[in-house]
Amino acid sequence: MDPNTSDTDWPTVQTMKDTTGRYPALWSIWSTWGDRATRNFPGTGTYPNKNADKAFMAHLKANHITPVIVWQPTDAAQSGKYRNQQVIAGKFDPYIHQWAKAAKAYGSPIVLRFAQEMNGAWNPWGPGVFIGNTSSSYIKMWKHVYKIFRGAGGEGATNVKFLWSPFQPCGDADCVPYSDVWVGDKFVDYIGFSSFNWLTRPKPGEPVRPWRSMVDAYKTAYKKITALSHKPIIVAESASNRVSSGSNTQAQWIKDGYPAAYKAYPQIAAILYFNINMKGSGDPQQANWMFTPAAVQAYSALLTNKHFRGTLP
Repeated sequence: MDPNTSDTDWPTVQTMKDTTGRYPALWSIWSTWGDRATRNFPGTGTYPNKNADKAFMAHLKANHITPVIVWQPTDAAQSGKYRNQQVIAGKFDPYIHQWAKAAKAYGSPIVLRFAQEMNGAWNPWGPGVFIGNTSSSYIKMWKHVYKIFRGAGGEGATNVKFLWSPFQPCGDADCVPYSDVWVGDKFVDYIGFSSFNWLTRPKPGEPVRPWRSMVDAYKTAYKKITALSHKPIIVAESASNRVSSGSNTQAQWIKDGYPAAYKAYPQIAAILYFNINMKGSGDPQQANWMFTPAAVQAYSALLTNKHFRGTLP
């Protein structure tokens, strides 16, 4: 992803291919229910240019790139309009049905990362966040949406695969255990998590987080999520700070990390690198996650190995 372009900007994907020698297997697209520009299925509305985005989705399909659509039931103001209970009650069923029909009509595999990082304290659908949602209401909301896509009497969108993806376990009092918000194997196709090598301060005045290898960064999340399910894992967001720590660099983190993580954690089917500069987001713990030139070379070298040229199971 590139912060200066749309998620549905084909030249960005083409640049990745030109730089690394290979198209990505997966590509993240962000869609927010209350955002007029991105609320519709890509290419069917105003996302943000209907004709360009329709062509983008056609390019993905033609080049066997699976879109991973991050579908967020909220709006920019986090007003509570889309709170869990309203979804469960069916208030947004016409929208969900419309979106599911469009996704089915796409006709190729789609990974739907719905209501992500629900265990943390920063998204309005999480338990106790902003509008008093509960773990139970989150689970009910998930199942309600899933049934519209894939259940009896739903749209039959079997090409849409659901990804349940919490954040890495966190120590904040507002975070809940994975088991509290687990929706069950029957309602997911993939499980996953977000995990980063931060090298930032959790809060002002606190010490900088230490450098963590990819294997170390994933360890706790992998242990906890595999205790719930044996479904294939997609690490939905992962990256390393560009800032070096002694002899540790982002490029080395990538070069060593991918092979080591796949070896240590056999349930992992895919890792999505979060190639975005979040340093200016207003959150002091965020960082510039974008590849350095050396990291691009390290990533490109990985793609010469057939192990990193697979497709999702």
